[in-house]
Amino acid sequence: DRLDQGEATQNGSVDPALYRYNEKRSYLDGNFGVSYIGKKLEAQFSYLNLNHRRQKQLSTVDYSTFYSSVGYKFMLDESSLMSVKPLFAYRGIKGYRDQWDLAAEWSLDQLKLYTMYHSNKSFSGGMGFLYQRKVLLSMMYSTEPKGLQGLTGGNFDLILGYQF
Repeated sequence: DRLDQGEATQNGSVDPALYRYNEKRSYLDGNFGVSYIGKKLEAQFSYLNLNHRRQKQLSTVDYSTFYSSVGYKFMLDESSLMSVKPLFAYRGIKGYRDQWDLAAEWSLDQLKLYTMYHSNKSFSGGMGFLYQRKVLLSMMYSTEPKGLQGLTGGNFDLILGYQF
């Protein structure tokens, strides 16, 4: 991680933490995760930031410490072209209360629609297209959490996935 000081605003240049940002030492870090993905049931768990010494070096808060989720796919028609997969996710946040998400992935053959409500009172939605059952191209938009509205305009993600 490096910060281009030339891009910082005038107000940011007097912030001591911002000024010393590039003096941080490099570190080794990693995450651990396991997943079970069956035809209908999906369960995931990951433990993030395995390097606890790194965590002690950082004074920041609000980064994820673990993630877990469980989902189950329901077929909506006999041809198996239409389905809905509700999903519940729960994650730990350093320096903040744990958060949860309630989501659904709606599928109509190769078209995907995503909806998600977050416990921080924000909402995500999007759509995707699965090409030849191998390549997934999706886009998602997330609103700002309650209390931060008007600061960022939300978050837009473009996702490219490939299934081996």
